[in-house]
Order: sequence, then C-alpha cells, then structure tokens
Amino acid sequence: FIDKTSYLLSQLGININSDLKQLFQHYGGSNSLIIRNLKISTKSIHLGELYGNRFEIIMRCHQKEQANGNNNPTNKMINLLQSRMPFVSSYGFINYYGLQRLGSSNVPSWWIGRAILKEEYNKAVQYILSVRLKEGDDVVQAKMSLNTSVKECLKLMPSRMTLEILLLQNLKRYGWESSSSSSSSTTSSTTSSPPPPPSSTAAASHEDPHDAKKRLKRNLLAKRSLLSLPRNALSMWVRSYQSYLWNLMVCER
Repeated sequence: FIDKTSYLLSQLGININSDLKQLFQHYGGSNSLIIRNLKISTKSIHLGELYGNRFEIIMRCHQKEQANGNNNPTNKMINLLQSRMPFVSSYGFINYYGLQRLGSSNVPSWWIGRAILKEEYNKAVQYILSVRLKEGDDVVQAKMSLNTSVKECLKLMPSRMTLEILLLQNLKRYGWESSSSSSSSTTSSTTSSPPPPPSSTAAASHEDPHDAKKRLKRNLLAKRSLLSLPRNALSMWVRSYQSYLWNLMVCER
C-alpha cells in the first residue's frame, strides 16, 4: 500500500533456499500483501532495469461543484488536465525525486553524498554523526558524547544504530578519535544548513601549515573509516546527491 486508497504492483526477485510453496503459504494469506506469478529464474533483477512507473489516478469531484459550470476552479483544473493528457499519454513527464531519496531530516542524505564526492570525508563523517531532529534522547546523548571521545560515543550508541556503530568502530580503529574534539562544534550541530565551504585561496593564505597537515590527516582517517562501511550505504548517499542534482535540472527544464 502506498496509502489507504492505493495499491502498489511490483516485480521482486529474492534468493531463497526454502520451498517456494512453503514461502507462498506463509505470506500468501496476508490481507495487505498478495503474491502471484511465482517462478524460478536464473536471472536476477538489477538496479537500473526499471524503465519507469505507471499510475492510474482517479479524480473525484463533488456534484455541486460540477453543477456550477466551467467557472468553478475545480472544473477549470479538470479542463486544463484534459487538454494536457494527450501529450502526457504520448510522451510521459519527468518526475522529481522525493524526500525518501533526498532525506527529510535537518541533515539530508544528499549533504553526505556531496561531501563524499568532493572528497570532504571529514565533513561527511560529521554529517552522519550529527544530531537529527526528533531523535531519541539516547541517540542524542551518544552523539553529543563524540565531543569527549569516539570510545565514549561508541559505548553509548544504541544497538539499533547499526550504521553509526560501524562508522564509530572504524573511526576508533584508524585513530580519528585523537582529532574529534577539534570538530565537536560541527558534529553536535542541529542547524538546517551545512557550514559554507572555506575558500581555497583563503585556506592557502591563512591556514597554518601545522593545522593544514592535521586537517589532511583527519580527512584521510575519515576516508578510511567511510570506505570500510558497506558499499550499499555509500551508494545510497551518493545517489541521493545525484537525485538532488536531477531535481535541479528538472526545475531548469
């Protein structure tokens, strides 16, 4: 179900070692899930094989509104849609990616993907471990403890936060803990916009050589920690930024 009045039809591929009949009997009796057309295939379904989505949209208007003639705003909208339907039926339309892909928190997923693509790995780590709005108190406490040490943060992080725990374990393994206190203000931030990137010329002219060396080392340690995460997590963040760029291009079109 997409919502209370709509249905989703999807083709799925699964790897199973159990009996198909037993699987069908287990899930086939669900009121919200119907399984049909089961078959064994030697070919898997891969990312990128989706050609598009097909929707059947039903519009319902009140009879009193229809009686008011073409001057009614609802009827005007219907007339406009009917005039556009031949074009949509022939060519379709470009769709936007939604919040499911981009992220809906105050630290959206595409920020992390952008930082990774720009090789700003330390910033990506800080985004991942930033406090999100409406997070549980236990998660907030754990993330805030990163200001003290990675070890303390790892100790307090709830077991359900599996990806954060994996990242913290990697940070501890590669020694990022020694420099975490210098980035604590960004790590615990709950602001709704990312910190602006420093100017390259300003960084080159004003940054102390010792600080620059520490920053590069910290970024390298963050890179090693991130690249040790599951590939699907890294792909998710990068694709999120790709989706954000797609939405920008659709707006321009």
